[in-house]
Amino acid sequence: MGWWQRYLDWRHRHIAAIELRPGAFRIRAGQSSREASWNAVQRVTAYKRDLMTVDLLCLLLELDEGVLEVHEDMRGYPAFEQAMFEALGLDPEWKLGVLFPAFEAKPTLIYQRTSI
Repeated sequence: MGWWQRYLDWRHRHIAAIELRPGAFRIRAGQSSREASWNAVQRVTAYKRDLMTVDLLCLLLELDEGVLEVHEDMRGYPAFEQAMFEALGLDPEWKLGVLFPAFEAKPTLIYQRTSI
């Protein structure tokens, strides 16, 4: 195995990723992972991080037991975002309000569970 393949294997094991499960999702970072069901999501707040030359779109998910943060650079994020829209009944228009203007955090509550 060449050095490039060893690097790619290492990166695959250590980079944060989001994996979808039936009715749930799993966040994996390095050797640790955490799974949560869509039913456990109480609130979702969207915001941006200013990375000097670009913004990073982030989501803070408040769960029945703890908090998770995901961002658009995580592997599997596009599929996660689509699944979140469907599972939580979100309108994708929230993105425009959060993404513009550039380089402002703009924390925005995009989902709040109405019943427990």
